Amino acid sequence: MKDDDNAYEDVLNKYKKSETRKKYSLSEIVGLLKNEFGMAEFNKKEVSDLKKDECVSFKDIQYCLYTEDKEALQRLQVEQDAGIEEPEKELYRNEKEFARAIMYYKIQKGDRINVILEGKKDCLANYTVQGESEYIYKLLDLLRGAEEEFGL
Repeated sequence: MKDDDNAYEDVLNKYKKSETRKKYSLSEIVGLLKNEFGMAEFNKKEVSDLKKDECVSFKDIQYCLYTEDKEALQRLQVEQDAGIEEPEKELYRNEKEFARAIMYYKIQKGDRINVILEGKKDCLANYTVQGESEYIYKLLDLLRGAEEEFGL
């Protein structure tokens, strides 16, 4: 498996050679994530704890995407941590809290990644990645405007 820098270089080189070099719209980015990595949408209420995050504008969240597909997680080079203990259901007040705990357990273990996209007028303004994947950070930076970000 390639390391993150090589994977990033592959994406960067592909982007540089592409005749469609541009700043991708939010809907194009969502389409790419769904098509290339099998990501599916989920309700932003499931990550309502982001309301407390000063780096996130919760009202501007347009898409919440995730994947638990093993192949996609491998392609995204999500870091794995087998040492995480699974939450015990009886420690939670209700099913909703337990479901959220399971979601974050899967993220910490490396069995799930969430990508939360903020935007206005079909333009990506900010994103949050829940899960460890340097690849997805670099990919999203490229798609939202590599020419400006990287001086291409």
